[in-house]
Amino acid sequence: MLIIRKEQIGKFNEAALARFINETIVHIKEFTPAHCEDLGDDTVREVVKMGIDRARGYGLDKHGPCVLFVEMMFLFGSFFDTDPQYPWGGKILSLSETIDQMELADRLYLKTTEYLDNVACLEHQQRALERLNNTNLKEPLKSKEDGIGFALDEMVMCLHRIYPEKYEFSGEDAIRKLVRNAINLAEYHLPSVVWGPTLFSIMSFFLGHKCFSDPQFTWIHKAFNNDGSEEPQIADLVYSKMKEHFKLLIS
Repeated sequence: MLIIRKEQIGKFNEAALARFINETIVHIKEFTPAHCEDLGDDTVREVVKMGIDRARGYGLDKHGPCVLFVEMMFLFGSFFDTDPQYPWGGKILSLSETIDQMELADRLYLKTTEYLDNVACLEHQQRALERLNNTNLKEPLKSKEDGIGFALDEMVMCLHRIYPEKYEFSGEDAIRKLVRNAINLAEYHLPSVVWGPTLFSIMSFFLGHKCFSDPQFTWIHKAFNNDGSEEPQIADLVYSKMKEHFKLLIS
């Protein structure tokens, strides 16, 4: 079995590492073809290389565990391991110093399979996106404010209504933490947009808590780095691009 060890990064083994990266890229393109086509070859390579490096940080240096970690990045977002809505991922990875990496990978695989079967099957995803399309994200949140000045409870209930299977699998505490972080981001990046907290919560929920810095979502970075756009225009553009992205994934 191929193992990617730290010393293999040296010049002597550059070819072996490059071959492993290329093999993983081929696999990921077969694993999620529509998403990879949308990303383009350069971005796919960037994410795969980042994934291999981050997997090694958890001691995952064998072929199977390393590729599984990269697959999970493409499924759940590049920073799934610290995402509040996937507490099981971080919990399992935290065992990397106490259990063998093959056992750790088995646990990740089993939990991921459970998630895909019960949450991310095509039927549940389609229904969730239908509910999202029927939700008016631009409607201001009601005046049920919490300590950070936004209707946290209302947003959490909204996510439960849109995607109950995901909400129940993650747990209320995890979703509340995700939403609180998203609201803080919205307050910083789009303070003048009244529906900014809703937009950021939806994006974090569907794309991952660090989707705003995730190389898989360059359209988010481009929208926020457009100096000629006002905040309401940025919000509208991101929302439009997000809907296009969702259609691509379930087409």
